[in-house]
Amino acid sequence: MKHTVLQYVKFIILVLCFLLAYLLYQGGAFHTLIEALNGHGYISVFLAGLLFSSAFTTPFAIGMFVELAPDVSPLFAAPVGGLGAMLVDLSIFEYARFSFHEEFHHFWNLHWIRRIGWHFHHHWFLKNIRIYLLWSVAGLIIASPFPDELGVTLLSSVTDVRTRLFALFCFGFNTIGIFLILMGARAIG
Repeated sequence: MKHTVLQYVKFIILVLCFLLAYLLYQGGAFHTLIEALNGHGYISVFLAGLLFSSAFTTPFAIGMFVELAPDVSPLFAAPVGGLGAMLVDLSIFEYARFSFHEEFHHFWNLHWIRRIGWHFHHHWFLKNIRIYLLWSVAGLIIASPFPDELGVTLLSSVTDVRTRLFALFCFGFNTIGIFLILMGARAIG
């Protein structure tokens, strides 16, 4: 089967949105928004958490967390932001489960992906670690400022994940990522 760029439109748009958001952030376009919300403490942390999980809005969230770090306790703020991020991740999870299904089918049928997949399924040592590797990679992506769509979509496409377990997983890793950003911003500032 011949593969075209049009089969991966959503992935291409995702990458372009992240690049655009990065350029806007570097250009200082978010400063006014961060200043407008700075005085609202934990409400702003929750809003930043909502923004933390999406590719296009991640730079907004990081800027807000950096701006808010001196005014909030990272031990309390990280779970508040993690809750907001988890809510968005759950939305992404449900969307990715259904919307990306066809694109993943095309992707997993690429020759080189099938070849890698064969090795994962036919080597006994890889069989035993592949699920842990998948969850670890997805967790690192979710905890990092990288777009959660990547980790969420990875889990939604490859494994049969219960929504409750997924929510706890996202809450935990987002909370860790937000905590590290807040602590880093405090240390630098």
